[in-house]
Amino acid sequence: MAKTIHHYHPETFDYLGDGEADLSPLEKGVWLIPAHATDVPLIKYDPEKEVLRFDRGGERWLKVNVEKVRRDAAVASAKAARNDILASVVDRLNPAYWESVSKAKREEWKKYRQDLIDIDKQAGFPLDIEWPAKPEM
Repeated sequence: MAKTIHHYHPETFDYLGDGEADLSPLEKGVWLIPAHATDVPLIKYDPEKEVLRFDRGGERWLKVNVEKVRRDAAVASAKAARNDILASVVDRLNPAYWESVSKAKREEWKKYRQDLIDIDKQAGFPLDIEWPAKPEM
């Protein structure tokens, strides 16, 4: 007889699907449950309105509103895009360039950087973001 296990996302802990555990080849009667899976039984939920999320601390499944999950994903995506811009453009400005530009240009770059950091304070965040314009080099 197979043992059903339930897989969950390693970062969000959202339910992904079912699988079967393997029996240990070394220990008789011991089931092997892989990382990011559990044998805790699922609870009833409405997949149109809810997502199941595994609570590792309480070893139980929780119902989470789908809209909250979508918003959380949009927030994570927007912040990742912002962090990419900061890491690849703003924070990599050549120190020689920085010293060669006017104080006004340095202030433009500082404001651009701060505006990127503050995108999550915009009224439309995370679905309607007004990305700041990158200053000219």
